[in-house]
Amino acid sequence: MTIFDLFLYQVCFFTSMTDTKVESNISRRRFLKMLGSGAFILGIGGLANLGELFSKRSSAQRVPVQPPISQLSILQNPYNYIIYTKNLPNPLTGSPEAHYYAQKFDGTLLPMSGSTTPDPIIQTALDQTTPENTAPGYIYIQDGNYNLSSSFLGFNIKSNTRLILGPTAYLNVPNSYNGSVFKLESRNDDVCNSIIDGGYIREAIPAGGSAKRLWTGILLHASADVPRMKGVLFNKFMNTMIYDANIGIKLVVDGPQGFVNANSFQFLKMCQNNIFIDFSMRQDLEDKYLPGEEFFGIHRNHFENLECQSSANTICGVQNIRHVGNTFIDVKIWDLQKGASSNVHHHATNTIIIAGLMTNQCFADNGAYTKIFDMYQGCKIGNDINLEIPSSKPCPQPPPTTRIGMSKSERIGFFGNSPVTQQPGTGSGESAGAAYGSKEQQMLQNVYDALKAYGLLS
Repeated sequence: MTIFDLFLYQVCFFTSMTDTKVESNISRRRFLKMLGSGAFILGIGGLANLGELFSKRSSAQRVPVQPPISQLSILQNPYNYIIYTKNLPNPLTGSPEAHYYAQKFDGTLLPMSGSTTPDPIIQTALDQTTPENTAPGYIYIQDGNYNLSSSFLGFNIKSNTRLILGPTAYLNVPNSYNGSVFKLESRNDDVCNSIIDGGYIREAIPAGGSAKRLWTGILLHASADVPRMKGVLFNKFMNTMIYDANIGIKLVVDGPQGFVNANSFQFLKMCQNNIFIDFSMRQDLEDKYLPGEEFFGIHRNHFENLECQSSANTICGVQNIRHVGNTFIDVKIWDLQKGASSNVHHHATNTIIIAGLMTNQCFADNGAYTKIFDMYQGCKIGNDINLEIPSSKPCPQPPPTTRIGMSKSERIGFFGNSPVTQQPGTGSGESAGAAYGSKEQQMLQNVYDALKAYGLLS
């Protein structure tokens, strides 16, 4: 053992036994007294060399300094905030009781953590900001039951929020709640570029009770009346299940400068709702709206691969589709017992429906230039075709008497005109007569106008 090792051993032994730190400025007498029997070591090199020896030794064997915890956390934890629940014994009864926490990536708990109601904790996380922007960034709600309180008023979602729920994270809505769970509401500013992904939203049904279905799952609400237009746009919702809502998804405009545009809904599952998707506008604004106008309204939203399971209470699948260019791809309204699978409002323009189960029961298209490609309506490229629905089906439509082609397939009414009889033969074959009646002239004019509008004629 070297003199230095013996010295280091003495110091370490002494400090570990007495839990005393060696001061940086210490007298020779006191230091020798601290060393006790090991003081003879200092006769060889003296205190003058002690600092140099210690410095060289420690620099050679120094433990690497760890990076700040924030740097580690960014690599190990992609979320800015994690919300979780933990069962703790009730101090009075001793029975387990759920407590809720919101933890920042650096381990800091947000205010109200430890509360027995989750909604204030979740909203506190949603209200946070990051140095880069005014949004909280990534929030993860871990699996568990989150029983929302009787004072719950809905979760307000800001722009640039990424809210991810675990696959078995349940937001349990109070049985009497009549508001919205997730609210993206624009008045003086846009609400944009946010994502809600996963989890369950369901009604908490008391023992022996039943679902009241008074609430809305996801609300997109534009009420701007400021000089500049403001709206709800470029948001995405996916992989969430919504049970027992009055309305699963509601898009509403009630401000003259408001719009709900270009939002995406993908692979949502909804069960036992009264209405799965609803489009709404304040009546006085609707009265002023001109079909095809995109100044305000509900435009170009995208719905894809939605699974909507009806029950006896379901009255409509997709209600009052309105305004410009809203698209539905493989949206299914399963097992509808009453009401319409969907309907297109008379102020809708260029609605697109592809595949799915949206036009199979009591479907009504009152819009302009609706495009449909599915197994129930065939191929519909405008607002000109009303197909026959047999009397054995719900909401039957009487058959028009004009046919397209020579087959006995669907008989159709053309561009809203009453069918006309074929011109009688001329005696030299079955060609039409030389003259067209007024109804036929109007039909041909409508055909010409439509082909011109679609760019097929110049």
